[in-house]
Amino acid sequence: MTLNYDDIPTERLNPRAKNLDRMSVPDAVRLMEREDARMLAAVRRAGPEIARGVELIARRMAAGGRLYFFGAGTSGRLGVLEAAECPPTFDTAPNQIQAVMAGGRSSVFRSREGAEDEGEEAVAFIRRNVRKKDVVIGVAASGVTAFAKTAIESARRWGAATILVTCNPSAPKNSADVTIAVDTGPEVISGSTRLKAGTATKIILNRLTTLAMVRLGKTYGPYMVDLQPRSNKLTARAIRLIRLLGGVGEAEADALFRVAKGKVKTAILMARRKIDFPSAEARLKKAGGFLAKALGLLLLLMPFSLHAAPAVKTGLDVLEARDFAELKGKRVGVIINQTSVDARGRRLVDLLKKRKDVKLIAIFSPEHGYSGTEDSGRRVENGSTKEGIPIYSLYGATLRPAPAVMQGIDVLVFDLQDVGVRFYTYLSTMANALEAAKAADVEFMVLDRPNPLGGDVTEGEILDPAVRRFTGRFSVPVRHGMTAGEIARLHNKTVGHPRLVVVPMEGWRRTMRWKDTGLKFVGPSPNIRTPEQAMLYSGIGCFEATNVSVGRGTASPFHLFGAPWLDGNALATRLKALNLPGISIETARFKPAKDLYAGRECGGVRLTVTDAVAARPVEFFVRAAWILRDLSPKDFQPRWDEMPVVTGTNTFETLYKSGATDDDYLKKADEDSRRFLEERKPTLLYE
Repeated sequence: MTLNYDDIPTERLNPRAKNLDRMSVPDAVRLMEREDARMLAAVRRAGPEIARGVELIARRMAAGGRLYFFGAGTSGRLGVLEAAECPPTFDTAPNQIQAVMAGGRSSVFRSREGAEDEGEEAVAFIRRNVRKKDVVIGVAASGVTAFAKTAIESARRWGAATILVTCNPSAPKNSADVTIAVDTGPEVISGSTRLKAGTATKIILNRLTTLAMVRLGKTYGPYMVDLQPRSNKLTARAIRLIRLLGGVGEAEADALFRVAKGKVKTAILMARRKIDFPSAEARLKKAGGFLAKALGLLLLLMPFSLHAAPAVKTGLDVLEARDFAELKGKRVGVIINQTSVDARGRRLVDLLKKRKDVKLIAIFSPEHGYSGTEDSGRRVENGSTKEGIPIYSLYGATLRPAPAVMQGIDVLVFDLQDVGVRFYTYLSTMANALEAAKAADVEFMVLDRPNPLGGDVTEGEILDPAVRRFTGRFSVPVRHGMTAGEIARLHNKTVGHPRLVVVPMEGWRRTMRWKDTGLKFVGPSPNIRTPEQAMLYSGIGCFEATNVSVGRGTASPFHLFGAPWLDGNALATRLKALNLPGISIETARFKPAKDLYAGRECGGVRLTVTDAVAARPVEFFVRAAWILRDLSPKDFQPRWDEMPVVTGTNTFETLYKSGATDDDYLKKADEDSRRFLEERKPTLLYE
């Protein structure tokens, strides 16, 4: 099969580096800093897969298995480095962690052309050495190197566990037991994977081996108490550890080091428990090599599992961990839908119904209804659960809880997953409910959840209060980068409800995208089923103020946009030439089953988010709208009465009609979003 290297991210041209040879050195340094930041964000998003890899390695090695790295070129050398550094750091046996380099040992220092294309060498090594309890890690930045691929395939046939580490996100996810695929994007020097891809690979291999060793008891806290003291420096470090962790003086530490035959953990245990060498050795063996356990300390490591716990606890998970203490003895109303679930997928309403110390008396549902199945904009009616608990619609005859209903409630709990976009209605529902709670003197509690678009990026204009609607309540940018709890605090600066309570998340950081949270994504509405669709909605959703379809009525809403009169090829060509980051573009034709242009074939484009950190969907919309102004001046028709609701002000219309450029508009929008970053600081809850 002939490979198309244009499809491999590391081989593509990096548009941000096209003038690299003409840049000043400081500018080139800043360029590489920015590219490395993108790389680090990509590695961070692979956290759950890295955690699975750690558990797999630790479990196999605990059963006596060995770890092998297979790679060619830069990838192979990184495997060699990792294997070489583990014995002195963690006292692993010489053959416990090994690296197999395409082309043999000589290729570590001098490249042998074509070695990466030969898989027979890998197969022969695996047949001679690898057993079922072992782990084979194929390291291949491109994900297509024959040497690494063949090693994984052969190891799987042999029954060994396998991990693929690659910087090609399109690598098959089922080619190994665990696939760690990070999208580091094109290199500053095209194809030079010793740069971002190499650094990302080194970080991943570091985490796999280091944390696997931690899981195997090779450390005590942050101290490497299993080091091999085979040099003066390492001997001095070992004696220092015995002195610090054993609580003894320098001379005694030195003596214990010698009696314990250089075994640091044994010497520390002898010092702390005042026991002899054989007793300390026996105690360590019984504790499985864990010094903390041998000392009688509580070991908080969970049993080996291939399923890592979520990195983030939602407000609901935090409240649940506190046994719902804040709700005990109270009459509770909840604003919920299908997204109101804990980390185990259990619905808040079911958790409360089981409790005898909490009285659930009312449920309120937002747009899309209690089950989240109603179409956008469709009126939602009142109802009740099978137990007879009333369900009051907040997207029907009224948009806020009625005073009569509020009179029987002690605390009103809001727990909905928002999408991070200003023109989505869930936070407007929250604002109305906060105001109603203030009027009724009812406590209002927000169980916070992640912003799926992250919290470090803002995009678009700040909403002009003159165009405020239910689909846009807050004077924030289109993409505001705030959580529901933070927006509640922002809105409460105006409302002034003294009984607002936000239950913050644990573990969430502003730089996180949804994948980083470890949480399952429950689609908040029928046309936003994935975090990727939420991201695209922040920009492509703006086309709903025009005569362009956004793919509603297809299987890929917001991944598509187009119209019967639109030339998809011409639009895709113009968009691709802009080299906009984080979003790939291809020509598409589609026929919506309902909504705008139902039953009619549309020309347009299909979008895929390739980098959720770099993607700027609001900018994408602006660029696309200006291109459509040029390509289809008669056919493309913005609805100017609706456009300010999505963009924020009348500036878009003014500049669009005046012949100004898209850069002119984006300059104004960027000024707004940068100003908002400062304005929001007093209400933020997370770093």
